[in-house]
Amino acid sequence: MITHAVCLSVSEKRKDLVVAVQGESQSRSIRATVYERAGKILSLQQAVVSLYVKKPSGFLVMIPGEVETSGENVLFTLTKGTCSEAGYCRCFLQIVYGDQRDLRVDGLELFVLPCDLEDAVESTAEFSALEKALAQVAQFSSHVKTIGNPHGTTAEQVGARPDTWLPSATEIGAVPASRTINGKTLSGNIVITASDVGAMGSETVVPVSQGGTGQSTPAAARNALGLGDMAEVHFGDIYQNNHKVVDYDTLPMNNLLQARTNLGLMKKLWSGNWTTGNITAEEFQDYTLFFLHPYGGAHSIIAMKVGDTLRGIGGQAGDGNQTVLVLQATCSENTLSGLKCFWMNHAVSGDHGAKTDVGIADIYGVC
Repeated sequence: MITHAVCLSVSEKRKDLVVAVQGESQSRSIRATVYERAGKILSLQQAVVSLYVKKPSGFLVMIPGEVETSGENVLFTLTKGTCSEAGYCRCFLQIVYGDQRDLRVDGLELFVLPCDLEDAVESTAEFSALEKALAQVAQFSSHVKTIGNPHGTTAEQVGARPDTWLPSATEIGAVPASRTINGKTLSGNIVITASDVGAMGSETVVPVSQGGTGQSTPAAARNALGLGDMAEVHFGDIYQNNHKVVDYDTLPMNNLLQARTNLGLMKKLWSGNWTTGNITAEEFQDYTLFFLHPYGGAHSIIAMKVGDTLRGIGGQAGDGNQTVLVLQATCSENTLSGLKCFWMNHAVSGDHGAKTDVGIADIYGVC
């Protein structure tokens, strides 16, 4: 192999001449070094370099280059088609990088000395690298269109399981079908009974000796315990502070409003317009939990008495903000004083509006 070394410049107009003989094939190569400005060698690393040769007849030949490991030189081997015509051939290099940069370098001439041989090749346009690449693409396209296993590769050849393989429960960490719960296998859905888990069934009768009623129905169990129908509850006379407040034996449970009234639930203890000073709420000392309604307001307050302090809160939530209502007062038996009650709006952003003081219109004792 005869190698011709040439130096080309990306910016200077210079000519390097390589001489070959008509009819030669794969016997001469050109090692090209490309310089930038100021004599710096252009790196061809990560680049695809091709040599284009325009023969005297006008046909164009493309020769793929082999970039050497250093990245400073590229080697082209002259093909038979390149040397098929005698005369001067104009050449240029195309350098393409991965980021789509395309650099062209002129300045190389090939002179093919005449050598008339009977088997001289006919002059044609030659794109050997392109034709080879297209052939590989066509082969690959035909290959990928083959569905299934075109090479007939077996599972054993690639170390895979055969199609007929069925994993065992142990191999995949599953519970085997032989596992049971109280003798019931896990191969399908199972029904768990009270006896399976040591529980009592819905029809189980617990004898009196074991703390039960010995009865199988709710009505019989209530009778055995001396309880009447749940539709009514029996009370004796009810006393508060050593004086009778309820004087009856039977409270009908179907009249809930009357029942709450008789038991003193939600009883109004005071009404008016309390903003400052002291007020007296009868029977206030008998309750711990209270319901208060602000004067002229739509929100209510739930309050609790802790020692000599009454504290409460209320409000509502909206789409964009919330309204919070708070209360605090001092209490001594039935006397309340030192009222502090106000509301303010809180936006979702965290900002809040101004404080607005309010008075109390009604006080109810809950329990």
